[in-house]
Amino acid sequence: MHTRAISLVCVLVLAAPALASADARVVVGDFKGPNAKQVRSAVVDVLEEHGVELVPPQKAQSTARTSGAELDTESGRVRVAKKLHLQAFIEGTTKAVKRRIQVRITVFGGFDGMQASEFSTTASKAAVTRDVKNKLWNAISPAFAEEAPAVAQAPEPERPARSAPAPKPVPVKPVAPAKPARVAESNLDDETPPGIAPRESRHVEAETSLAEQADQGEDSADRPSPLDVGIGARLGTRAFGYNESLPGLRPYSLGFSPSISLRAHWYPAAHAMGGVLAHLGLDLRGEFLVGVSSKNSDGQKFSNSSHAFGVGLRARIPIDNVEIGAVAGFGQHAFGFGTSGKVDPDVPDVTYNFIRAGLDGRWQFAGPLSLKLAAAYLVGLSQGEISEKAWFPHTKGNGFEAEIGLLIPTSRLLAFELAFAMQRYFLSLNPEPKDPGVVGTGRVAGGALDQYWSTRLGLVLTF
Repeated sequence: MHTRAISLVCVLVLAAPALASADARVVVGDFKGPNAKQVRSAVVDVLEEHGVELVPPQKAQSTARTSGAELDTESGRVRVAKKLHLQAFIEGTTKAVKRRIQVRITVFGGFDGMQASEFSTTASKAAVTRDVKNKLWNAISPAFAEEAPAVAQAPEPERPARSAPAPKPVPVKPVAPAKPARVAESNLDDETPPGIAPRESRHVEAETSLAEQADQGEDSADRPSPLDVGIGARLGTRAFGYNESLPGLRPYSLGFSPSISLRAHWYPAAHAMGGVLAHLGLDLRGEFLVGVSSKNSDGQKFSNSSHAFGVGLRARIPIDNVEIGAVAGFGQHAFGFGTSGKVDPDVPDVTYNFIRAGLDGRWQFAGPLSLKLAAAYLVGLSQGEISEKAWFPHTKGNGFEAEIGLLIPTSRLLAFELAFAMQRYFLSLNPEPKDPGVVGTGRVAGGALDQYWSTRLGLVLTF
């Protein structure tokens, strides 16, 4: 009988790590170094063999980004672990040492974000994955068997043995303590059954503090980024021309010219809360041309001025490593010519006022790298000088814009952005025989196309 009991205990002890891992949820990050992919695959195989549930690293990164956490810090790991119910994070690096691969694998606990265990080995390229599969689990399994300490729970009273009768409570008269400090430490106000140690107030206070910190961390983790600001330099071109026109109307083109660009998304509620309201905010943008001039058909020089701005409402929907946005608001884009005296630049100024409605998206596709796409339709309200009596007073038109970009973060706060954009305004001029422009100067055209291409390099700050 004793032999069978001892055998059963041994089996349970040996199986404890495997049983503990059955409910474990773990994130295995991207390994770095030579043969890193093969080593990471070996780690994934080991964990799957022992019943560990694997959470994609992209999901952890997306959760960290939306909650303002950093996975390379203890507090950041704790935030993400609480939201995804993770027990551990696993990171690894490899290094080539004299035709051999040196592997270092670190396990960080999800409860406190601290290092829980570490495994290292050095082997040839052919044997390194086999070495990891054979030795890894024994080194890191204790980290999965550990449980997070309970928060603010009093110890259960010990039950007396069945063979011994329960002792009768003995009334105890309160005695004035010699030192007041011991009253708080011993909790003499609590009646404690004989044979059971009194609850330690310091331990309870410490655990209560941990619970409060955990609640505060959860509230903070639910709040996504409230503000991102992008500032950069833009190089753009312009091509303006007429459709179905009579001779005398001059097209216009401008080569690569510099502009300064500023864009911002601000979500006021995200400063104080999470949820739906934290994803409703403002879309702000502005650009202006810097130091550009043009010439007319007679070779006369004119200064150019151009600006654009927009303000609107924006809503975002984060889904794992994808964020979808929708925007609606007012915008203006103007391009004009400075004139001197009676010299005519032969090209009308334009000031497009429009309602902007569009969609955009960001996809974190490779580690921290993100691809950005945006498109919007521009419902024309007015067109500026080109729609005045001297030109084409019956002008109507709308526009369209699109952009593709790459976001390259260097930290949670800072990222570089490279983007390519197009804006196109298509106008119906609708000239009539009695129009002053038709009678006086013979300005006749069916329509016009005003098109802008640009590339932008900038910095994006996320708070």
